[in-house]
Amino acid sequence: MARKSKKIELNDKQKRFCQEYLIDLNATQSAKRAGYSEKTAYSQGQRLLKHVEIQKEIILLQKKQEKRTEIEADKILLELARVAFAQITDFIDQGDKGISLKKLDELTDAQKACIAEVVEQPLEDGGSYSKIKLHSKLRALELLGRNKKLFTDIVEHAAKAELLAVLSGLGGGDSGS
Repeated sequence: MARKSKKIELNDKQKRFCQEYLIDLNATQSAKRAGYSEKTAYSQGQRLLKHVEIQKEIILLQKKQEKRTEIEADKILLELARVAFAQITDFIDQGDKGISLKKLDELTDAQKACIAEVVEQPLEDGGSYSKIKLHSKLRALELLGRNKKLFTDIVEHAAKAELLAVLSGLGGGDSGS
C-alpha cells in the first residue's frame, strides 16, 4: 500500500521567512526580519532553506511574484541579449557629411533598451552635438555566460602557502636538503 505524504503546515514565522526571502534571497537577513534571533539567524536561515515545505512555499511565492510582476527569466535573458548583441551601427547613420546619430523615433524599442544615457552638448558656435552611451556589452555578455554556465570562478585560498608546505612535508625522503 502506497504511503501518503502528509503536508506539513508552516507556522507564521516560517511563512514570514519565505516572504522575506523573496526580497533579497539572503537567508540570514530573511530569518532576522521574520523574527528569528540575531544570534542564530545564520543557522536558522540555512536550516529553513533545507526544509522541503519551505522550499515549496518559496517556489510558489516566486511563481506568484513572476505572474504578478510579469518578470520572468526569459524576459531578463532577452533584455540581456539585446544589450549584449547590440551593434553601434544600429544607432548611427553614415552619410556624405560623416556620422550622425539616428533619431530616437527611428530606433526600435529593443534598440532603445540598450541606451543608458543620451547627452546633448552645446558648442561655442551656438550649435550642439549629441552623444549616446550604451549599457555595458561586456557586463551583459558576462551575465549571459554565467547563466549558461560558460564560466567558472576560481577561488584562491589564503592558506595555499601553508597547504603547500604541509604537502611537501608529507612527501618524505629527500626534499633537496
